[in-house]
Amino acid sequence: MTSHRPRFDAERAKAAAQRLRYNEIKAALEEVSVQVQAADRSFSVELGVGGAVTAVHLTGAAMDKTPEALSRELVQTLNEGMRQIAARTNEVVRPFLSSSDLDLTAITAGRLPQAVEPPPKPDWMREIEDASRIPKKPLGRFAAQPAAEDDQ
Repeated sequence: MTSHRPRFDAERAKAAAQRLRYNEIKAALEEVSVQVQAADRSFSVELGVGGAVTAVHLTGAAMDKTPEALSRELVQTLNEGMRQIAARTNEVVRPFLSSSDLDLTAITAGRLPQAVEPPPKPDWMREIEDASRIPKKPLGRFAAQPAAEDDQ
């Protein structure tokens, strides 16, 4: 009878190495942040890992803008911050990756490959699904009692 212990030990070592690598990546990503100023320097935004907005700093000049102008410039600045945080995340994570086939820039920018449409369901499957949507008549004590007719 062969022992499975060497294989188990190898798997345990592999899992431990993966946890260590994960913790290294996590620690590196916790340090990732960017600060982006509006073109006119009337406000700035800070973003953390994943594009989380961690702070917005407004000046008096920002408060003098119309709400529409401020919101438009804020969105533009946030979008620039998202591009910068994706690039910075790419820089930090790339050394940890073993596969150069991954398009990390696209992944960190949120551009994942389009999902393939599933093939159409066969007729028999659609018929079963349609039949299962037909409301069933309750039986037994759950059935609606006939309404009593009033004799007048």
